[in-house]
Amino acid sequence: MNTDVIITCAVTGAADTADRNPAVPVTPKQIADACIEAANAGAAIVHIHVRDPETRQGSRDPNLYREVVEQVRGTDIDVILNLTSGMGGDFVPGDDDPAVGGPGTDLIGPLERIVHVEELRPDICSVDCGSMNYGHGHEVYINTTANLEIILARCKELDVKPELEVFDLGHIRCAQYLMDQGFIDYVIDDFDVRLIGMDSTVPGEPGGEICQTRAAWLDARLAEAPIRPTIIFMHHPPVRCGVLETDEDGFA
Repeated sequence: MNTDVIITCAVTGAADTADRNPAVPVTPKQIADACIEAANAGAAIVHIHVRDPETRQGSRDPNLYREVVEQVRGTDIDVILNLTSGMGGDFVPGDDDPAVGGPGTDLIGPLERIVHVEELRPDICSVDCGSMNYGHGHEVYINTTANLEIILARCKELDVKPELEVFDLGHIRCAQYLMDQGFIDYVIDDFDVRLIGMDSTVPGEPGGEICQTRAAWLDARLAEAPIRPTIIFMHHPPVRCGVLETDEDGFA
């Protein structure tokens, strides 16, 4: 059993906590200082949200993220940066028409939710694996499976590792589905020969395949180092290899 411990510190979050506790960091400098303090105290990862300095509420302003990230990166502190992708999924049914968002709704498309990730390229970004009720009122958080697939595919292209966050048992099933679909592939650049690992499994089927999303991701990775020796490894051989069982299972 692996007993290694990785400490992650979420230094501010997005909930309405800044007015309850004056120690909750609000401004980009306060949030960056909290990240540095957490790293010096032993945290390996800092999970970063930002807040509007005027309202003190959670924000998804890329400029605020940039201020925090640049301040942390401007030090010699060794810490993994984890930017949230969770903002922009809030829906509160309107009183007159529940199909229309009321006050508190902040619902945007999946790629808009990771604009700051696209610009700043953190080490990892959090991805909430599903929709859920939030709090005790009418607010729900919306993250459909299709949205998650779009976010994870783009994270692959950016070489930003996703941190899959789960809040109930259904989210565990969703995370497993996403892994089964091959959205958690990786590149190892630590050796003379570049290694690219791909998940070619098809849930419930003995054979394998490389879907269009995986193929596009592989094309992008190969284009990064076109003349470098590269080994691609996956669950299934992409050609008939003379092993009866493997050849019968097939590969698409």
